[in-house]
Parts: sequence; C-alpha cells; structure tokens
Amino acid sequence: MSVLSCSKSHLVLTESNSEATSPDGDIPLTFQVFSTVAAIPRGDWEEIVPDSQTCLRHDFLAGIERVSQGVMDFRYVLFYQKKRPVAFASFQIVRFDVGKIGPYARNTGASRNPLQAAGHFVARVAKDISRRFSIRVLTLGNAFLTGEYGFYHHPEIAPQRAFEALMDAVKQLRRETGKIRAVLLKDFYPGPQHPEKYLCEQGFHLFHGDPNMILHLQPEWETFDHYLDAMSSKYRQRARSAFKKSSELVSRDMSLEDILAQNGRLYALFCKIAEKDRFVLQQVPERYFCRLKTHMGDALKVTGYYQNGELIAFMTHIPNGRTLEAHYLGYDPEWNRDLKIYQRMLYDTVRFAIDEGFACISLGRTAMEIKSTVGAEGHTMNMYLLATQPLINRLARPTMRNLSMEDWIPRNPFRD
Repeated sequence: MSVLSCSKSHLVLTESNSEATSPDGDIPLTFQVFSTVAAIPRGDWEEIVPDSQTCLRHDFLAGIERVSQGVMDFRYVLFYQKKRPVAFASFQIVRFDVGKIGPYARNTGASRNPLQAAGHFVARVAKDISRRFSIRVLTLGNAFLTGEYGFYHHPEIAPQRAFEALMDAVKQLRRETGKIRAVLLKDFYPGPQHPEKYLCEQGFHLFHGDPNMILHLQPEWETFDHYLDAMSSKYRQRARSAFKKSSELVSRDMSLEDILAQNGRLYALFCKIAEKDRFVLQQVPERYFCRLKTHMGDALKVTGYYQNGELIAFMTHIPNGRTLEAHYLGYDPEWNRDLKIYQRMLYDTVRFAIDEGFACISLGRTAMEIKSTVGAEGHTMNMYLLATQPLINRLARPTMRNLSMEDWIPRNPFRD
C-alpha cells in the first residue's frame, strides 16, 4: 500500500494494493480511498455508478458533503479490476449518541435459564451505560436516507467477492481514520445476492430496524383515479375525505429562491416531525434543504403547502431510477388534525409517481401504519454492527438481539 502526497486543501487518498481473491482464483480487486467527492476521478465513478443511482451520483453526494461540513467526515472507495472500475462504496463517519438505541432496546426481565439471564443482565447494563457517551461510527451508507445507498458493484462481480473487497477497505479505513469505535453497514435487502453469513463471520452483528415502507405501483394504474378505484370503499372514502379537508391548501413546487427565503420555516417544520422519531443516526443540519437543492437542482423536488399564503408544510422527493424516494418532510401537527396534511402529502406523492411513470415509491421507516393505508408494504432491511474493541463486540451481542421494532398493524386498502 502506498500513500499519495496531499496538501491541506486536497484530503486525497490512499492507493491500496489490497486484494480480495475468490477461491476460483479470479483476478483480484484493488481499491482507492478518497476523502472528498471532488478528488474522485469522475470518469471512473460514472463508469461504475449508473445514472439511475441518483443517491450515489456526484451532485447528490457533493450536496450531502457540503451540507455536513464540520458535522461528519466522508470516505469514498473505488474498486478496480485490471484498472477497470467495478464497484463503489460511500462511507460517512458520524458521531453517534449511543443512548439513541434506548427506545429500541426491549425491557429484559428475569429468566430461569442462566445463560439467558446473563444475557439480559448484560443488555440492561449496556443500555444504561450507552446513555452516557457518544462514539465515532464508520457508516457504510447514507445517514439521511433509508435504502441501499452505500455500496454498488458491477453485476459481473460475485456478491461474496465484492464484499470481501469491501471488508479489506473497511479494515484500511479503520487503520487510517483512528478512534473508530464501531462500523455500521446499513440497509441491505435480504436475498441470495447478499452475503449475510459472510458478514457475520467477520464479527458483525445482524439486526433490523423498522421496515422500509414501499408502495409498488401496478401497471394498470395509469392515472390516480385508477389507483383510487383499486381501493375498497372504506379507504377510497378516506382518501376523498382527506382531499376535502385539505382543499384550502395550495401546493406548489418550491424553487431554490423560495427555499432560501423560507429556510428557517422549512427547518422549523421539519424539526416538529423529526423530534418524534425514535432513532436518528445523524441530525439534519439547518441549511440542509437549500444546500442540497443548490447541488441537485431539479433532481430534488421540494413541494410547499400553503394556507392563506403561509407555508405550513412541505415534502421532498428524489427520483432514483424507477423508484421515487420520499425524502424528508415537515408540517405543523396542530394544523394536521383538521387539514389532514400528512395524508394529503402521501396521496399527492402517489399521484406524482403515477403521472411520472415510476414503478414504486420508497416511503421510509416512520409512520408505518398510516403508510400502509395508502398501500405501502413493510420490507425488512438488514443492518450490521461491529464494535472495534473485541470484548465490547462480544458484549454487544445480547444488546443487539434485544433490539425491537415499533409495533404497528399493517393495513390493506385494496380490494381482494
């Protein structure tokens, strides 16, 4: 491994000759590490990351990086095979308040089984200690998004092999960044393409948060009315009631100028909703929306909802290939009771996705039950945590096993 020269203005990189060789003796993968988007060879990046992966593209990651200056550090890894780029990984180094796992930790009681009782005891102690400190976490993925937005590899590279190369990169990043207390690999959909067993063999603990709510749009829904017609009368009436109660609201796309002028209001509305979330990996900075809009332009859609000219709600969307990502939103809960703002925004999201020809909508992890009333279904995602201190990593196992998801009742709004 050789370290390239760098100056204070270029946080560049290390070049690695680390190899991840598969049992069949295929050509090994090498990788390069970058600490800023601007340092990545753009041609190599664009060769491996398809245009459909908006949330791994330059403008989006540059926007996240700019917004989070002084809050997070970043590392990006390009993997090569014979000098041809074949995979890309995006890391964020966040300072995590460990006490945030508290709402997810189940209450553990007495047990007659000695081993189980010991596990419960360790979990209780760990939960109590976790409230008292924060740690630096090397995170594969995006702290501001739900989804597979940390690692992408060319389909011709076997998943096991790609993840072996990824683990080599993680080991190097741990050596070079210093004082990393945990490694988090977030948001992978389970499946044959995902080497769950291999990651657990590497010492990671598998756990699940709340599911990602995804609405799959049916081909026969050519218009929003077709979508409503597919509902049972109960849920169709519910939708119409939400539109009736919110009829005085005026919605319109917000330009960059609008966002800049309303930045304080947008952030205040966002915080009214964000403060209710059980788990936040990284707090969104105050100028998040205007800076992200500056970098992404039309690729970030911001819709404002106004009553008598006053902004009382907003929602953001990011087109990501054939998936529409429902990003952050905000509204005043007091207005929501009478105007059904949140339901209106969900239905407006469905209408927009149908009109624009998306295949599905990713609605994120919060408010699962109400999202299911518009047709979204919960999809479990795997996450993996490794504490870098071996003893702490062993003690973390019972705590991770005792993490719980929010209780909710799935609804089916469609006719059988």
